[in-house]
Amino acid sequence: MGLSGETIQNVNSFLTNFATGYKERNPVADFVAPPFQVKLEAGKYVEYTKSVFRIYDDKITGREKAKEIQWDVEEATYACEEYSMEKFVSDKKKAQAYEPIKLDLDAAKFLKRFHMASREYRVNAIAGSAAIVTQGANVASAWAGAAGTPITDILAGMATVETAIGIEPNKILIPTQVALRMINTTEWDNKFVYTDTGFNSGLFNAVSGLKQLGLEVMLTNTVGLDTYKCTASDPRIESLWDDNVLLFYSEPSPTLESRTFMYSPYVAMNQIFTTRAPRERGVYHTIYSDIDELLVDASCAYLLRNTL
Repeated sequence: MGLSGETIQNVNSFLTNFATGYKERNPVADFVAPPFQVKLEAGKYVEYTKSVFRIYDDKITGREKAKEIQWDVEEATYACEEYSMEKFVSDKKKAQAYEPIKLDLDAAKFLKRFHMASREYRVNAIAGSAAIVTQGANVASAWAGAAGTPITDILAGMATVETAIGIEPNKILIPTQVALRMINTTEWDNKFVYTDTGFNSGLFNAVSGLKQLGLEVMLTNTVGLDTYKCTASDPRIESLWDDNVLLFYSEPSPTLESRTFMYSPYVAMNQIFTTRAPRERGVYHTIYSDIDELLVDASCAYLLRNTL
């Protein structure tokens, strides 16, 4: 990697803030696994058991003391992992770059893009895996055709999660290609045709329609190349989520005591360091995160597969 460790610099606040403000198109990692900061790189979090559904007789009379109760919890551990990549920017290239070329800002922008793409992949490896999210099913009739039943399938998934945890899912993640096709099904047309949602935009907008089911909707078109760099075959772009649709319950502001599908405790996230490399006549810009993509409760999710 060169001599990027010749000098030690503090976090480059300007480039960190710039990268934080730079928004990728439809990222879903933070939607599925909301990040929140923790002090310790490794620690414990709470897993609630079914005892939280116990019904107690809490009737008292006169001066009788309140009945003391205790529910069971289990402890599991999280462990943040470090992720980092860097880009070298030479003094010579910067000196010869004219507006609107800004090599330092471009470095921050692309570092954020590649860094976040890696996080998208890690979250998908958990949330998009039928071996991990065991609640789910292949849809009976593909949503790409008129006979598809996206609303029936989604409601069935919501009912499954509600039965498992006592709480309805509040979020749904849908690949853009699925959202573009599901609104052509006869069921979708019949559901919204005589509603305000239908007259306004619901018939032609998956997001508007699904909000009527009480779901926060996120569309994704996150893609990657299906071949490694320097391989013989030409790379092909493929969707990270394919045609899988994820229903799940997520705490809006999770803590280490939340019952939720996933979250991401982190010590540092998307920090950019700038390190001068005098003998190479330039600087290294390095992006760094210390984070865990943590599956908290798989029962909070339902994965609809082969929707197209």
